[in-house]
Amino acid sequence: MKARFLSVFVSFLLLVSLVPPVASAAQNHSIPSGWNLYSITFASADSDNGLCAQGAKNWTAAAGTTMTEKSSSQNKCYYRDYPESWYGLYSKYSSYFTIKVNKRLLARDFPSQVWNASLSSTTHEFGHAQFLGDHDTAGEGVYGTTSIMSYNRNRATMTTPQSHDLSDLQQLRNSSNAPASADEAVHADFPYYHIEELLDGKTDLVVVAHVDAVSEIQENGADPLASHQEAVLRIDDTLYGQAESPTIKLYQSVDKVKAGQQYLLFLSSRPDIGQYVVSDGASQTIVNQNQHKAKSIQPASDKKLTVNIKGIKGQYSNEELRQLLNEKYK
Repeated sequence: MKARFLSVFVSFLLLVSLVPPVASAAQNHSIPSGWNLYSITFASADSDNGLCAQGAKNWTAAAGTTMTEKSSSQNKCYYRDYPESWYGLYSKYSSYFTIKVNKRLLARDFPSQVWNASLSSTTHEFGHAQFLGDHDTAGEGVYGTTSIMSYNRNRATMTTPQSHDLSDLQQLRNSSNAPASADEAVHADFPYYHIEELLDGKTDLVVVAHVDAVSEIQENGADPLASHQEAVLRIDDTLYGQAESPTIKLYQSVDKVKAGQQYLLFLSSRPDIGQYVVSDGASQTIVNQNQHKAKSIQPASDKKLTVNIKGIKGQYSNEELRQLLNEKYK
């Protein structure tokens, strides 16, 4: 009986070892806001030395997607300086899409490998146009070496679609429930910095703040380059740095914060626009509203702040995080 149990147990272990790991909530194999699985036209809006065209061609070579550069196409690819902390941005509208590649940030973070890093983000964004979602958005690294859609990939060396991207795309193409291009949405390719990188010039302010309002800004009508959101943040507690005012504005193209919520935010000042932006993809976490009790009944050490920044991931009280940021990393 004992030998039989051991045999069954060993068989179970072998079976488990053959089952692939279940993807976490941060693994998005597909999105409903792509453009087309087989054929896409686009126009390069800037003098980019063929960057957008090469990012598209990478999908033709790897997956057979027909990518046609056409000056009259409403689908635009931009290679410009943007104030935010994403490397690339895919925006799907009702009748067209845009791809934006952040020349400023890529040059700052990859000074000797700008072309490769820019091409990596361009190829990534064209993946969204084919309904592919982001992987490793919480920094897990599950697909870091097998997917151009992973936030954990090496952008200096990975510039083309990888095995997992082709597998996901093939499943979408073979599916009887292939996605239809309907939803309007925005997807960004964010960096994930270590805390030492953030506090070495990549973040200026760490606060707990309440979002009083979020406004849609369309300064030039429907111009996608001008459209963004501005959030009014009322600072409840400053943990690092110093704000010029108890109320500040956050510039965002991606729906990072929502009105009425309270967040822990790592922010970078952008004097050129007179506002702040989130410092990277892990720079905001919502503060658990259920833990906002009267101070008289709330323990002083209550750890209500969740930090997802590499190097200091964990739960903290306000004072614990303040001391960590201002003493260990000053």
